[in-house]
Amino acid sequence: MATRSIPEYFVLTTIFNEIKARDAFFNPQTMFDFGSGVGSTLWVAMQTWTNINEYMGIDISNEMNELSKRIIKKSPLKIKDVFHRQYLPVSNLKYDLIVSAYSFMELPNTRQRLEVITKLWKKTRKYLVIVEQGTNNGFKVINEAREFINQINKNIQEKYFIFAPCPHSNKCPRYIENRTPCNFLNQYLPLQFSGFSKHKLEFFSYIVFKKDLILIYLKILGEATENDSWYRVVRNSIIHKNHVQCNLCTSNGQLKQIVFKKKYEKSLYKYAKRTGWGDRLPIEPNFTSNLCSENK
Repeated sequence: MATRSIPEYFVLTTIFNEIKARDAFFNPQTMFDFGSGVGSTLWVAMQTWTNINEYMGIDISNEMNELSKRIIKKSPLKIKDVFHRQYLPVSNLKYDLIVSAYSFMELPNTRQRLEVITKLWKKTRKYLVIVEQGTNNGFKVINEAREFINQINKNIQEKYFIFAPCPHSNKCPRYIENRTPCNFLNQYLPLQFSGFSKHKLEFFSYIVFKKDLILIYLKILGEATENDSWYRVVRNSIIHKNHVQCNLCTSNGQLKQIVFKKKYEKSLYKYAKRTGWGDRLPIEPNFTSNLCSENK
C-alpha cells in the first residue's frame, strides 16, 4: 500500500479524468476491479464519479482483500454493495466499468491472460480499462489485449472502439517498429513515511475500450463523435521560440513529427505549446494543412 498505491492512484486519475471529460453522460453505477489489491482503483473511481453503488474486487490474496475492506470502511464516501472475491465469478453479470490495473503481468502465461481478457470483455457493459507498467513487457501485454479483443470481436460482432490512447484502430505503429514501447509519464509525490521526499516518475502503458452502439453508428456515417480521432502526443514536445515540434500518433495509425509554426496559425501553435506527453491535439483526419510542416 505504501509503495504502489500512490503511483497507481495518479495514473488511474489521469485515465478516468479523460473518460469523464470526453464522455460527460457516463456515470457508472457498477464497477468490476480485476487484481484489486488494496482498492486504489476504487478510490479513484469514487473521486471521479458520484453514482457507483456496486463494486466487485477480485484479488487472489486474502490479505489484500481484508486490507481493502478496512480502508473502504474508513472512507467518508460510501458504496451500497461492496464484494471481494479471490477468483473470477462464473456469473454473466455485466458492469459499467471494468478495470485491470497492473495485474495481467502477474498471470503466468499468455493463455491465462487471454482467458481473463475474454471473461472481462464479456462482462463489460461500457468501458474496459487495462493498465500495465510502461516497460517493453508491459506494453506487449497491452498490445496483446488490444489485438485479441479486435480478433474475438470479429466473431461476436459487438460494436466498440478504442477510446484511448489510440486515435485509430489499426495496428499499433510502436509495436510494428519494435523500438520503444508506447508509454506515458506521470509525476507523483510518494507517501512521506515511505522514505522519499522528492517527486518520482511513473511510466505506464494502457488501453481503454468503449462499447457504444449509437456512437459507433454515427462514426460509420462519418459524423464527429467526441473527436475520437484527435491526434495523441506520444513523447515530450520540443518548444522553441516561434514553433513547437510534436511527436504524434495520428488517426491513420502512423507516427509523425509535426512542427506547428506561430506565424501561420497562432491558435494551433498555442494548443501545441501547452500540450504535454499523453494529451490530445485538436487535429482530425482531414488535417492536410499548410499551417505546419511535417518532419519525416
